[in-house]
Amino acid sequence: MPYIIGAVIPHFGDGAKVDALMTAIKAQSHLPDMQMTVHVVDSNPPNQRNLFTSAVNLGIQHALNANASAIWVINDDCIPARDCISCGIGKLISEPRIGIVASRNLHPSDPDRITWGGSGECWPSGRHIVGLVSEGACAVASRQEWVSFASVFLRRDMVLELGMLDPFLQHICSDADYCLRARASNWEVWYEPTSTVMHPFHSSHGAGTPAWMKYIMHLDQKRFGKKYGFSTPDKKPDPNYRRITPEDFGNRTIPPTAAGSAE
Repeated sequence: MPYIIGAVIPHFGDGAKVDALMTAIKAQSHLPDMQMTVHVVDSNPPNQRNLFTSAVNLGIQHALNANASAIWVINDDCIPARDCISCGIGKLISEPRIGIVASRNLHPSDPDRITWGGSGECWPSGRHIVGLVSEGACAVASRQEWVSFASVFLRRDMVLELGMLDPFLQHICSDADYCLRARASNWEVWYEPTSTVMHPFHSSHGAGTPAWMKYIMHLDQKRFGKKYGFSTPDKKPDPNYRRITPEDFGNRTIPPTAAGSAE
């Protein structure tokens, strides 16, 4: 039986980004019996309601329908190294309870600079662990509280158990939320440095970001904080913040639509 990987590409903006990504995907080294399907989900007008979370959910459904054993979510502004998939999937299938594996992110114009090499606290803004490749930073695979979904591999069995990303978190925070839900169900979340992509990060927060998208990201942040009890009136880091563990949830399942109102 072939091992099918369903690549999901949420796309917004210049189509040249997708062309460059597709070229890099075609150059990937493959594990034995590995096959790939690619699902590009367009978020450009008139499809602008397909922000990151909705686009990823649509792509995941396509991948599941194609009998994918794993889903690879990758941003359209990423360029994966040639062994990105083989290293990421290799880690994913190395242990049966590994459900999420995220790639190391390097800056495209300065590949020595790690733009994401693991995560710190997830509230109020997800903190990235960064460093320099030349100094040996972020060089060891490690379990994480949450990971970036800029390039992430998801196990099919876990997705079937958890369901989709929380649609109330339309553009940001849905990756951290999904990781917390996975860990609450005793799935492991990993950072894998041998799986690498070039990705600048914060491209959705720049000067060219439309005002309406910035507003949605503001609501996402408030909803995420409210969902996990992190919110503070001034949006400063919660002084009572601590890392969430599966024991915090007991046997309670967090519904994928439990974010609630941002009011």
